[in-house]
Amino acid sequence: MLLARGVESSEPWEPREVRGAVRVLAIAPGSDERALAALREALAESVASGDVEWLDPIAGPDISPRVLFDRLRRGKTPHVVHFLGHGGVDLSGKPVLRMADDEDGEEVWVTAEALGRELSASFYDELRLVVLEACEGAKAGALRMRRSAR
Repeated sequence: MLLARGVESSEPWEPREVRGAVRVLAIAPGSDERALAALREALAESVASGDVEWLDPIAGPDISPRVLFDRLRRGKTPHVVHFLGHGGVDLSGKPVLRMADDEDGEEVWVTAEALGRELSASFYDELRLVVLEACEGAKAGALRMRRSAR
């Protein structure tokens, strides 16, 4: 497992209290339910004890950026967002996340920055953590990301 990126911000860090259960929202575009089931199983004891509230995931093969952003705006506010899916790097070097295929069967990607802007606009006051569990799922070619030798 590579723990890869920190976030730079001009805003000062401040501790933020969470009252009640920690609300967790999983986002899993695509049809592979195994990763989503593994996350839910890992949290099962905390959900059963009431320490964690498992929000209805935004998951499935039809999750386009439009559907994702609409569901984020209408759903319950999470404290933790956990993205499970494929990732890569676009031609300009920006991290991207794979969403559903469009009507023509073409892959649809959204920048991690666009997801961050949407999360900030929707959940600024309550969101505490975003986990991007996104492999280097881009096919060889323009979106292929090289690993550094460390």
